[in-house]
Amino acid sequence: MDVDCVDLIQLHNLVEADEWDAAHSPGGALEALLAARDEGLVRFIGVTGHGVRIPAMHLRSLERFPYDSVLFPYNAALLADPRYAADVERLDRGVRRAWGGRADHQVGRPPPLARHPHGRAPLLVRTAPARTRAGSGGGRRARA
Repeated sequence: MDVDCVDLIQLHNLVEADEWDAAHSPGGALEALLAARDEGLVRFIGVTGHGVRIPAMHLRSLERFPYDSVLFPYNAALLADPRYAADVERLDRGVRRAWGGRADHQVGRPPPLARHPHGRAPLLVRTAPARTRAGSGGGRRARA
């Protein structure tokens, strides 16, 4: 890849309790990623996943460690499920707690539906800017 540092590594789809426990236990994936971050090999650590249980599991993850990114499905079909929508709201509050009351996103607030430019089915338009730490470097370094 010709890089000295990766910007973001994410633990993917920690939905099952045994996999979540393994990743967050001593000697697990999170510990390895923290060591990589301490060595300057990765800047940010996140969690990602899919399915109706993932917002609740991401909240559990944030209670263990203040992940730098949280990625999960956010669409009209899933938000129509009151349980999923409630989990998204709880996750939004958990992200704000984990990140010191600040979140660079608007989780749980449905954005407006926009018509597809070619008149097809509506698109759900959403952006969520990345959270950054002041003074963090990283990325590609010039070769000597």
